[in-house]
Amino acid sequence: MNKRWFAISCAFFLVFSLFTQSSAAPTLRDIKNHWAKEYVERAIDQGIITGYPDGTFQPDRALSRAEFATILVKADKLPSTDKPLPFKDVNTKFWGYEYIQKAYAKGWITGFPDGTFKPDNPVTREQAAVILAKKMEAETRGVAYQLPYANVLDKNNISEWAFTQVAWLMQENIIKGTPAKTFLPQKSLSRAESVVMLLNVLDYKTPQAKSMILSTTTSTYDSGLLNVLIPIYEASNHVKVKIISVGTGQAIATAKSGDADCILVHDRPAEDLFMKDGYGSYRLDVMYNDFILIGPAKDPKGILSSSNIIDAFKKIAATESTFISRGDKSGTHSKELSIWKAAGIDPNGQPWYVSAGQGMGAVLLMAHEKQAYTLTDRATFLKYAKDKKINLVIIKEGSKELLNPYGIMPVNPKKFSHVQYDLANKLCLFMTGVPGQKLIGEYGVKDFGSPLFFPDSLEYKEYLKNKK
Repeated sequence: MNKRWFAISCAFFLVFSLFTQSSAAPTLRDIKNHWAKEYVERAIDQGIITGYPDGTFQPDRALSRAEFATILVKADKLPSTDKPLPFKDVNTKFWGYEYIQKAYAKGWITGFPDGTFKPDNPVTREQAAVILAKKMEAETRGVAYQLPYANVLDKNNISEWAFTQVAWLMQENIIKGTPAKTFLPQKSLSRAESVVMLLNVLDYKTPQAKSMILSTTTSTYDSGLLNVLIPIYEASNHVKVKIISVGTGQAIATAKSGDADCILVHDRPAEDLFMKDGYGSYRLDVMYNDFILIGPAKDPKGILSSSNIIDAFKKIAATESTFISRGDKSGTHSKELSIWKAAGIDPNGQPWYVSAGQGMGAVLLMAHEKQAYTLTDRATFLKYAKDKKINLVIIKEGSKELLNPYGIMPVNPKKFSHVQYDLANKLCLFMTGVPGQKLIGEYGVKDFGSPLFFPDSLEYKEYLKNKK
């Protein structure tokens, strides 16, 4: 028999069996002891599918990519579309053209780099996962994939392009692994598996959103970074995050009083003390940038000519140049005080030293108004300079004393039983996982030509190492 005619015949019987009304579930002799029996019978009862004319369902038969698209389109009863298909191997005479066209128009399916769709190829489990995630319009980048993958032995075999989609669908209990604790991402999807996935998608109801509090330093908020990261995390995890943006000292104090579920800060000694006192469950490196000394472009006192940051601070004091300090026990304030100490100077009480007691954004505006010097993180400075809120320039940068690492910690539920530890833990895992780290590394590149923060988690370093 001609192979093409055989393929068309099989496809016809599949589509016929999927969507012909029947009450033949009890007569399907090959599902009696099958693991998906209840799902198959339910799908038949709902008029979604039937068995074959010979009284079988063939639950373990592999589905093609075209057949999977057909199932999803038929289940949603999508209207016709005139959007053309770009796939060179799917023409208007192909039996599944209309279904593939509708699925493509909805953005559910894509082709391969060579311009093909490969409609007769079996759809794999990971391909199906990506298609389902797109069908559901799910934001999957914010999933804490470490949790659903905790007991999946072959998670490293899941393709990178499907990694978060599979994890999110597992998190939402739409797809599952095997009894052997594997996912088998490249295995062909069976008819039974497709029925289970489809019913789970049709039954899915978005969980009611929970809430949590993130207490963080002003630089992560003022720079705009959290405006990118937090909405992605919220959408992937059905949570609303309240952000308390204050100095690091106040952020830590908020957590120590039980008024935050998680903290993201940049003062390592204070972070270590927070952990030592038992307020944090664990601490993870997230990212780093650097501090910079900025001031007026005219630099009237010649601070720019200093050999290093410590000499620059000495010269500011010697020339009594106006310096605006955060004065708020933040990570930036702590770094500034350490530089004054290294320079052997106590600036407190000096007429040229202004302790603002404000966040980074307010201090930058004050320094701009007074054409004064201040210490700032690079990210917030670049954001304010780009938005033309300030007219100041970098005076000193690049020394090891100015490194600015950030850490994230969920508050210990043993200290405060009311904290939302599960949500805080997920946020920490997202921020330090590969997708979150990539988002951090991409932020600022478009506008500034380089990242405002550099990803620095242990997991991301291992990922880069394994890619080499």
